[in-house]
Amino acid sequence: MFLKHRIGLVILLVVGSLWTLARSVDRQAQGMFTEDRASMAVLPQPHYEPKPEDPPWLPVLVQFHGHLGPWVVLGFRLGEAARKAVDAAGYFDVEVYCLGPFEKPPAACFLDGVQLATGATWGKRNIAWELAEIPAVKLTHLPTGRKAVVTVRREVVDLIVKTANQSAPQSGRPHGAQPVDKKLDDLARQIARIKPEELFTLELATP
Repeated sequence: MFLKHRIGLVILLVVGSLWTLARSVDRQAQGMFTEDRASMAVLPQPHYEPKPEDPPWLPVLVQFHGHLGPWVVLGFRLGEAARKAVDAAGYFDVEVYCLGPFEKPPAACFLDGVQLATGATWGKRNIAWELAEIPAVKLTHLPTGRKAVVTVRREVVDLIVKTANQSAPQSGRPHGAQPVDKKLDDLARQIARIKPEELFTLELATP
């Protein structure tokens, strides 16, 4: 009887300790989540309505750029393809040259997508652009000299322009204050998921 009583006490003590530990971990997790939300609160809030089918990188891209749109997603896809094609880590081991009609938004949003996908930035001076009709990304992997040229298919550009022309006019609004446009958002998500071979062509060159 005494032994059963001792065993019962031990079980109660173990269960109590586990419960206390679980509560402590839960509180720590809640604190970390609260801290994460608090730190996010200091960032600008983008125009974005997330969907479950969005790829994991899309919210990050929107947070960087400010809103969802086909041009910024297109830039990300081409930049990502170029970086992966030469096995670059990104940020410091790449030099990026963009071609396209990027004098002003919305087409210039392409450049933000390329920056996020490659890690090349104007602050580091390892990205530049030149006026051209069809968007393309030329990326050099500096340690090896390997180069990738990714060029968007003409029909994709035509679809973006056509969809933009069918959308509600945004004249008189600051670019960063654009409301959500369902047609353009849907097209952006389509570009995010489309097969690479349907979106662009890829050429590789070795030194």
